Amino acid sequence: ISLLCDCQPIDAPSPPSPSAIISPTTDIGCSICGNGEEVNNPDAIFSFPGQPAAACGELQIDGENGDLSSDQCDFLPNLISLLCDCQPISAPPSPSTIIQPTAE
Repeated sequence: ISLLCDCQPIDAPSPPSPSAIISPTTDIGCSICGNGEEVNNPDAIFSFPGQPAAACGELQIDGENGDLSSDQCDFLPNLISLLCDCQPISAPPSPSTIIQPTAE
């Protein structure tokens, strides 16, 4: 596959220590895409050596719930942004732009 895909090495941060993985964050959580971004491909599967594979959507929920360590919140955005299709969080539509159904 590496020849077919022309895979190239990337500079990735080293994985967190096992103790960092076990300890959940004590604050309100994080976005695995980084501040102000969200997952747009929740079904993509992220795998990292020594860790179980997980869907991007599951990782995002874990991050939001504070189930990831602060180390994981810090290094995941650099690893998953393309795979999980991280995009800026869009503002919800304003009430004036929501089309209300009409009774017929």
